[in-house]
Amino acid sequence: MSDATGASGRRDAKLERVLAHQLRYGTWAACGVTAAGLALEWGGAGRAPVVSAGEAVIRAGVAIFILLPVSRLAVMLGFFLWRRDYVFGVVTAVVLVIIAAGVICGVEL
Repeated sequence: MSDATGASGRRDAKLERVLAHQLRYGTWAACGVTAAGLALEWGGAGRAPVVSAGEAVIRAGVAIFILLPVSRLAVMLGFFLWRRDYVFGVVTAVVLVIIAAGVICGVEL
């Protein structure tokens, strides 16, 4: 058996571990922030400002959920460039540019 496939497999396993940890802890963080926002919202039901503190915290939690796949792509881009796998690096960079273009086009002026 060739040692080259073994080294590549270890690097791929490392990337998978990093991405799994990022997804796990990112999801827990987003759930915690959203739960804190719900607690703030339910605790301050008597006040009615334009955007309550609880609602702002809930929005932050949802934003974390939305940014998880984008951060996954950023980690993958760094990994591919570090590994000098430029084909996958370019593909990942193009996907990130498409997402950025969608965000820019979707922003209300």
